[in-house]
Amino acid sequence: MGWSSRLCSRPSSVALALLLLMSVLWGDVPLPAAAASVRVGVVLDLTSDQGRKSLTCISMALDDFYGAAAHSNSSNRVVQRVRNSGGDVVIAAQAAAAVVRPELHAAIPRPNLNAPSPCPPKSTASCIGLCRVLTPFPYIRQWHSSREKADDLIRNDQAQAIIGPLTSAEAEYIAYLGNHTLTPILSLAPVSTALTPSLTPFFLHTEPIASSQSKLIAAILDMFTWRTAVFIYEDSPYGASILPELVYTLQGYNTRITDSLALHIGVTDDYLDTVIYNLKENSTRVFIVHMLPDLAARVFHRASVADMMSDGYVWIATAGIGNAVDSLGPNRFDDMQGVVTFRPYVQATDRVINFTVRFKERFQMENSGTRDVPNPSVPLLWAYDTAWSLATAVNKYRVSSSTPGTALLSAVLNTTFDGLAGRFRLVNGQLQLSTYEVININGKGARTVGFWTPESGLFRNFKANNVKGLKPILWPGDIAIAPRGWDVFSTGRPLRIIVPSRSGFSQLVEASYSSTTNTFTFTGYCIDVFDVLMKNMPYPVAYQYVTDNNHYDSLLNLVYEKEADAMVGDTTISTRRMDKPVTSTLWITSLAFFFLTGFVVWAIEHRINPEFRGTLGQQLGTIFYFAFSTLVFSHKEKLESNLSRFVVTIWVFVVLILTSSYTASLTSMLTVQSLQPTVTSVQDLLRNGDHVGYQRGSIVKYWLEEMGFHKEDLLGYGTVQGYAEALQRGSGNGGVSAIVDEVPYLKIFLSKYCEGYTMVGPTYRLGGFGFAFPIGSPMVHDISQAIMMPATQEEIARIERKWFGDPGACESNSDGINSSRLSFSNFGGLFLITGMTSGLALLISLSIFVYQEREKFRVAVFRAWSISLQRLHTWLEHLGST
Repeated sequence: MGWSSRLCSRPSSVALALLLLMSVLWGDVPLPAAAASVRVGVVLDLTSDQGRKSLTCISMALDDFYGAAAHSNSSNRVVQRVRNSGGDVVIAAQAAAAVVRPELHAAIPRPNLNAPSPCPPKSTASCIGLCRVLTPFPYIRQWHSSREKADDLIRNDQAQAIIGPLTSAEAEYIAYLGNHTLTPILSLAPVSTALTPSLTPFFLHTEPIASSQSKLIAAILDMFTWRTAVFIYEDSPYGASILPELVYTLQGYNTRITDSLALHIGVTDDYLDTVIYNLKENSTRVFIVHMLPDLAARVFHRASVADMMSDGYVWIATAGIGNAVDSLGPNRFDDMQGVVTFRPYVQATDRVINFTVRFKERFQMENSGTRDVPNPSVPLLWAYDTAWSLATAVNKYRVSSSTPGTALLSAVLNTTFDGLAGRFRLVNGQLQLSTYEVININGKGARTVGFWTPESGLFRNFKANNVKGLKPILWPGDIAIAPRGWDVFSTGRPLRIIVPSRSGFSQLVEASYSSTTNTFTFTGYCIDVFDVLMKNMPYPVAYQYVTDNNHYDSLLNLVYEKEADAMVGDTTISTRRMDKPVTSTLWITSLAFFFLTGFVVWAIEHRINPEFRGTLGQQLGTIFYFAFSTLVFSHKEKLESNLSRFVVTIWVFVVLILTSSYTASLTSMLTVQSLQPTVTSVQDLLRNGDHVGYQRGSIVKYWLEEMGFHKEDLLGYGTVQGYAEALQRGSGNGGVSAIVDEVPYLKIFLSKYCEGYTMVGPTYRLGGFGFAFPIGSPMVHDISQAIMMPATQEEIARIERKWFGDPGACESNSDGINSSRLSFSNFGGLFLITGMTSGLALLISLSIFVYQEREKFRVAVFRAWSISLQRLHTWLEHLGST
């Protein structure tokens, strides 16, 4: 069967040609008379280079398996039944049916290849799943229509498994054939996760599914903090297969696919140029390319012509391209300088090296006129391992021509071995892949810059995965510094920053029009903060303010629809009030020092003072009682040691300060509360039926209505003067009893009307000051970084003082409770002194004790070592009773 390996005698080239012709035309190669034939269909596109190479690898695997001494006498052997699909989806299915059940061959209808696709020309992530599910399967429904008839037809001479085909379209088309005929199909195509084991249990993925690369792509984007990317894929089941999983995975990394573009394999250069130049106009500069090498080469070439393989751009290519790197020609390398791609990692073992040499010799001999055969790619190694897995399963589980398909399926699923490409193991019908190699294309080749595993993430060296990250990468344009990943000035104009037009609270934001210059001047806290942030960005940003008098929701829609680049406006951040005069940290610290002082005094006194002796319970009670009696200076125990007296003297001084400060703070709090107005909460206002004021045009009105206020009880005002006049009149005289507004506006009011007013009641946490950007804008990350810079924080503090004044100016009125609260920082020095005093006294006491009892101690130690540890225990008990 097949051809001999290098371990066997090599037949003549004429014999090889005859054998190949027989294999292609009839699919049968004679076996030794004593061997039972387990027929396996091989459906490949033998008009393609990849198809012919795959057939060579499959044949070599079977030759090597049965050429080994351990399997040379196998009674059950795999024999190939080869069919040429020619790359046609229907022919592939007809070939598969012919080798499994020939009567199904005529039942396969030819599709209308000119029928319109249900997908729009520019598919988005939301419709990809729908399009990919509906497009390949109209033929499947026609398969089911002839299912009963086909099931009635049984032939003895049929293939028991199928290897192939190579393309996703062919594989998905014949996937359900396995279900219908109970025949395992070992696919060599990178198909999607749509063909799940529950739907197609007989369809096995012996090449890893494309979506397994999603986490690797996400890790690379996250490493360089690229938050947006464009996904360019081949318009085929293979191309679309990764997108849903990629979008889902990137959500966990706060990264978005801003656009997804499907390119047909036969796309014209003119259309391709249109797509490329449209991408150039966008701000995103990170592109993920997922397609087979031929189409990818065209994309990179047109991108190079458009000067998009230059400084500032990032191109990440998936394993479909990475697997073919070694076979790329010099022209293709020139168009892919700086591309980062990856491929499954295969160790260069002696077995792999030996196979590589034999493969080149055999493929060149079988395909006359072929020169310079490149090293076999990883998919070819998977083809070899796939055929080996079938031979192993047949040999190990004694599969014969009468073995049912379910038994053969189970045998393959339970087969594991170390193959050329690594450990061969199918879990849920899918080949498990653990390690990817990350490579960077430069010059006339590619170099490894790191590795990735699901457990370790990205790391530099395969043998030391604790060194995280990647080696230096040369990006497009021969730049060693990682690009920013986006260009805010791709449109060639400054950013358009929209500012709401409002009056009444000019400290926050104001747009003033000058009729003399016919221009607007923009001022306020929000404007100053935004200017500071732009100044501290890691790159220059050109922008201009424009004003609009529409409602805030309308302005935000302009940003959402990208008619404006950002919005600078006013919103709020609120804080939560505390209602205790002492913080929890101070309470806990004080309690701990009470126990510490009591323990130290007991440790010093219990040997010399009878009042600190007794049973264990009595001594513990003495410790607690003495500690807390110092709080009211009522401890009755007489102290004998000067050390304990010194400790207690310092501690009583601390307790005196603590109690005095607490009394003063509590008195201050009660005084402030006694000065609070009679209306202190929303519930009081609702109960009294008072009129309540709010800022006209703000969302506060809706909050008040949700709380239960009637519309007629709510009065809107637009200025701080309006607030003051309404409060002065009161609810009974056409005014209001209280103003409910967001904290920043109330602070502005109090900064102007400090006396006679205060903020009361609970504070509801709603949000914070911020600037609106389009969803996924890369500037958000950079602005967040700029805000955290110390220089920026100092500038913002200065701006707050400029617009809101000294934050403590009205503190006595607006926040008197918080100002009276005591914290640990108020007494840190006192606790440090008493702690050091107690520790020093305890150390001195122990030193004196050890010195006085040194003879007993020496005897106890000697006895402990010479007699037993029990004596030491007895001595310690004696020590505790003294």
